[in-house]
Amino acid sequence: RNRSVQFVLDKAVSQAVLTVCNGSHISVYVFFLSIVNILLAKYTSHSDLIVGIPVLENHAHSDSSANTVLPLRTRIKQDLTFKDVLLQVKERT
Repeated sequence: RNRSVQFVLDKAVSQAVLTVCNGSHISVYVFFLSIVNILLAKYTSHSDLIVGIPVLENHAHSDSSANTVLPLRTRIKQDLTFKDVLLQVKERT
């Protein structure tokens, strides 16, 4: 089943996220995907993670499109900074 989680960031936090992303040429998607990876590593005690990210494929020969899942592997090491994780996730997406 498809499930979603919705949350609201206050204006100051939202602005801080946008500032970091714009200053680093990082998308907001990559920013939050990095946070999810860090949280998964922390809560599961695993440093080698594979997260499925949704991708919409448009078929050139028809008007249809299909959702697929692309596996994204990230290795979270204890000595990595948040910026290191951001760059790793950006490189792989």
